Amino acid sequence: MEILELRGETVSQALGQLKEAFDILEKNKHSYMYKTARDSLIQRFEFSFDAFWKYLKEYLRDDRKIEVEFASPNKTFRTCYEQKVITNEERKILIDSTRDRNLTSHTYNEKLAEQISKRIVEYYEVMRTIIDRLGV
Repeated sequence: MEILELRGETVSQALGQLKEAFDILEKNKHSYMYKTARDSLIQRFEFSFDAFWKYLKEYLRDDRKIEVEFASPNKTFRTCYEQKVITNEERKILIDSTRDRNLTSHTYNEKLAEQISKRIVEYYEVMRTIIDRLGV
C-alpha cells in the first residue's frame, strides 16, 4: 500500500474520531463530564491536524510531484495554495489551526482550552472539505 493511501486512511479515521468527539461534547454540555469531553476533543484535534497536514505533504509529493523538504504545516499549506489544492480562505483558516494546535500542545490553560475547543468545529469542516475534495 502506498504512503499516500495509508496517510489518507489515517486522516479519514482521525477526522471520523474528531466528529465523534463533537457529539460526545454536545451530549455532555451540561454535565460534570464536560471538561473531560472538551479535553478529548482537543486531543483528537491535535491528532487529526497532524494526520491532515502530513497527508497534504505526501499528496504534494505523490500527486503534484513536488519534492517537499519542509517539515512545517504552514509551508505545506502555502504550497497547497500555490498549487491550487486549497483556497486562500482555507489556507488562512488552516494557519489559524496551526497556531491553535501549537498552543494546545505546549501549555494548558482552562480559558484557552475553552476558546480553542469552540474553533475546532471550523477547523474540522475545512479539513473535511479538503479531504473530500481530494477523494480520500
